[in-house]
Amino acid sequence: FLPDSGHPSTLSDDYLVSLHQDPAGNLWVGTRPGMHERTGGGGGFRRFESETPSGRALATDLIQVIVGDSLRPESLWVGTERSGLHCVDLASREVRQFLVEDGLPSNVIDGILQGPDGRLWLSTSRGLSRFDPKRETFRNYNSSNGLESHSFIRSACFKSRDGEMFFGGLTSLTSFSPGQVLDNPHRPPVVLTSFKVFDQELDLERPLSSIDSIELAYDQNFISVEFAALDYTAPRNNRYAHRLEGIDRDWIRAGARWYASYAHLGPGRYTFRVKAANSDGVWNEEGRSLAITVASPYWQTWWFRGLVFTLLGLVLFAAHRSRTRAVRFRNRLLETQIAERERAAAEQNRLIEELEVKNAEMERFTYTVSHDLKSPLVTIKGFLGFLEKDAAAGDAERLKRDVDKIAGAADRMHRLLDELLELSRIGRIINTPTEVPFSELAHEAIEAVTGQIDASGVEIDVAPDQPVVVGDRVRLVEVLQNLIDNGVKFMAGQASPRIEIGTLGRGGETVFYVRDNGQGIQAAYQSKIFELFERLDAKIEGTGVGLALVKRIIEVHDGRVWVESAGPGHGATFYFTLPLAEIAAVNGV
Repeated sequence: FLPDSGHPSTLSDDYLVSLHQDPAGNLWVGTRPGMHERTGGGGGFRRFESETPSGRALATDLIQVIVGDSLRPESLWVGTERSGLHCVDLASREVRQFLVEDGLPSNVIDGILQGPDGRLWLSTSRGLSRFDPKRETFRNYNSSNGLESHSFIRSACFKSRDGEMFFGGLTSLTSFSPGQVLDNPHRPPVVLTSFKVFDQELDLERPLSSIDSIELAYDQNFISVEFAALDYTAPRNNRYAHRLEGIDRDWIRAGARWYASYAHLGPGRYTFRVKAANSDGVWNEEGRSLAITVASPYWQTWWFRGLVFTLLGLVLFAAHRSRTRAVRFRNRLLETQIAERERAAAEQNRLIEELEVKNAEMERFTYTVSHDLKSPLVTIKGFLGFLEKDAAAGDAERLKRDVDKIAGAADRMHRLLDELLELSRIGRIINTPTEVPFSELAHEAIEAVTGQIDASGVEIDVAPDQPVVVGDRVRLVEVLQNLIDNGVKFMAGQASPRIEIGTLGRGGETVFYVRDNGQGIQAAYQSKIFELFERLDAKIEGTGVGLALVKRIIEVHDGRVWVESAGPGHGATFYFTLPLAEIAAVNGV
């Protein structure tokens, strides 16, 4: 069975990723551009659409794996590359989608196996996950649970006859029996491990674990308490909640943080309570408590007040001011130290989370540098040709225009180099957003590639009455310049080459477009064309970076970009969204 673009009842592509036969004998075929069904009676293939008016559809065409449900034959489970897990009801064709916000560790599903209890085991790009279809809950496993690798290979999964499961990762093979993977029911005991006053360990007569109450002087009003949950299954995943009765109105969910600090405690009685949960979220609600009493300062007693006001009022007032000032200074100093420690911890967590993104960003940056420098070089090269012709013709006015254009391109190259140097330091840069009519951006981009347009004989039409957008003018010109240059290159010998630039209303928003009547784009490539190094035709000059750069600039402006084409010979239309001046003004930009 081969794909045939002229017959809709054939497969859409010959790159197959998964096959499954349901209890009714129907064959389900997963391809990179979508999922197809072939009924048990034979005949052709029917596309299970990713978008339908009723909403009964998959959220993506990027299929990874298709499996049936041994306990619910009417259900079909579909794992996708970027849109999570889908459950298809074979009777009603209703689709239910599960994503990261529902509990999945990642929206990339690489493999699916079902245990004897009906629960699904999913391999993802961020570890394993166990899904309970009845409760619609996820239990995720990572390196803290014994996994060697968080990343797995698509379809590299197998269940043996005795029920043992195998998942192939990038660097290792993981195997286990589902019945032996048990949740941790242990309610972890909670102990206090440290009690500090002004960041100094309090000298106690007995171990802290055997003490139920502590009395402090009035000036010992900055305390820190450290605690621990005695569960070592996955101690990094233990979670805590604490509360100081008399100060906190409700429990403070501290996550994995194992300490609590309180400043400026006034005289009185307090009770510190802490509870903990193990790595599977089982809480010890009883936890541990500690009664804390802060004594009143001696000058608040009746006898001392009487003595002070009678004999030493002025002296006591001066001493009180000096002491209060010293206590406040120490409190501010300790508060600053605690705040710096918390900021350092938060920064460390942020850096760990962004490490993977930064590594990928470094590779993209290398190729973006080379492509950003291409535009001014193309302009310089084009006007050098005009310069030679105008010099031969002795046209002084056109010579000056050519020189001005070359100088302007050189200035833009200098500006791009400065921006790219800044980009190498911060990973992303955008100039101060300004309001600019979209038609000005279009004409500026056309002017920059006049040489290619004249050489190819392409007619460009910019629709009138374009809206005003808000953004980085230089970057937005680059977007249009790349899209126009892309349309000129892929005209494929069109007798009357034409490019249209304009806007339209779609789905209640304003959408910009660049449309050409060139060679068009096959459906299989429309979802890949914005990736780095993706080139439709290796014979046409290009690096495969231009459209990736377009996507990046549009997304920096909080927009979206996509392409639509009826297929080879029918041209292509690139759509994108940008913030409009009126909308930006309402949002305070």
